Parts: sequence; C-alpha cells; structure tokens
Amino acid sequence: MSEVAASNDLFSYLDFAPGADVREAGEIMRGTGVCVLRSVFPPEFIDYLKFCVSMGFDLADARSKFFGYTGLNQFRADFVERDFVLYREILEMIAPLGFHPHGVIEAAVKASPVYHAMQAYFQTSECDTVQQLMVARRQRPKARTSVLPFHQDVANYVHASFVNLWVPLIACGQDAASLELVPVATDELLSLTSRSDSLHPTVEVDEETVFSRFGSECYRPVLAPGDVVLFNQHTIHRTYMPPAASQTRLSIEIRMCDHFNPTPY
Repeated sequence: MSEVAASNDLFSYLDFAPGADVREAGEIMRGTGVCVLRSVFPPEFIDYLKFCVSMGFDLADARSKFFGYTGLNQFRADFVERDFVLYREILEMIAPLGFHPHGVIEAAVKASPVYHAMQAYFQTSECDTVQQLMVARRQRPKARTSVLPFHQDVANYVHASFVNLWVPLIACGQDAASLELVPVATDELLSLTSRSDSLHPTVEVDEETVFSRFGSECYRPVLAPGDVVLFNQHTIHRTYMPPAASQTRLSIEIRMCDHFNPTPY
C-alpha cells in the first residue's frame, strides 16, 4: 500500500462521499480541524473558476515581467515565480474583461452541501464568504520556493476566525501537489521557526514541533475537481508534493465565517 493510500485509509472518517450527512462533517470538524467533501461542486463551476484563476495568473505573470510588480506584502517578494495571488487582485485584473466571479462563487457555495457543513460547524443559520481573505494558488512541480512548510492560516490573519474551503481546480495528490494536514483541532497559535534558512519565516512551524506535539500521522487526500477540503484557521498543514508530480496545480481558497460573528481582517 502506498504512503498516500495508507493515509487515506487511516483517515477515512474525515472523508465524506456524495450524499453523506455533511452536517456530521461540520460537527466532526470541530474535533479534527479538517474534513473532505467529495463531488460537491459541479464541473461547470470548477471550469469557470479554473478559467478565471488561470487568466489571473497569466495577467499577473505579464504584469510582473513587464512592470516589475512584486505584489503581496505577506509573502516573500523574492519568489522566483509568483504563485500566490490575492483573489481581489484577480478581480481587479479580469473585471475589465467582463468577468465577475464573486457572485458566482457565493451562489455556488450556498447551493452546495458545503454550506450545510459550515452551518453545522459554526452552529449558525447564515455564513458568509470573505472576499478579502480569499487566495488563488498555483503550485508548479519545479517551483520549490512556493512549497509551503507546516503553517497555520491564522499566522497571516491573527484575529480572524474562518474556515478555508480549499478547492482544487485540477486532480491533485498524485500527479500534482496536494495538502498534508494534521487532523487535530487546536486553538493555539504555534511558535514560528527560529531557523535562519527558512524560506517562510513569517509562517513556518518546524516539523519537529508539530510531530512532537501532535504525532507524525498526517492526512494527504487525493482530490478531484469538485472536491473541497475544509479546515479552520488553526489547522496545521503544508504543501504535499508527490514524488512523481509533473502537473501544475491550480487551487482557490474560499474563506467563510459566521454571518452573526464576522471575522476581522
């Protein structure tokens, strides 16, 4: 059995097939910090997101090349390739071309089983997408500088309370990078690395710290377009790069909060 297959088998209780009780997923997530819902978004929605995100990265690449634009303060400006783009930046670039995906995203999320899982997790009747906290990601097999180490999203958004709807736009976990997640709920912000050679000193948590506190068993889901990984702001996770990865992964992080307890950002 492969390492990834063993991980999936060990954490099968976090994996919810189409038609499963997604409210149970939201409740389980309060104790694990993570779960996966399968085939919750239709192909046409994923294709639309993939088109918008791809176009956004193409425009960001062109802008970086011709105008020296480096972009985001919260990520290192010396990335060899720019593989993080704030969602609102994509909106700014593609809106003049007639694309306005945020309304499409809100409608698709509210019409999907994900929304019921979020209601159960937050124990509320209404949840909101937080456009200001959404990020598009690209992970190329050879772009090692953008392979993120163990970290918590809360390191970037210290006072925020949200769930990350991590949506892969291509199949990932075998031919493209996926996620490696620690399935233990915590409300603690772990100490950042003291290593001087860290590429990500503002977010990295040392592997030794994670494994000594929570054990070394991690969840590496193999994902298809239409699946979504749900995890909260404290969930410890990192990029998982399969040894045979040859495809560029595109993904988008749709962050949601309780409508009646909106998150600061």
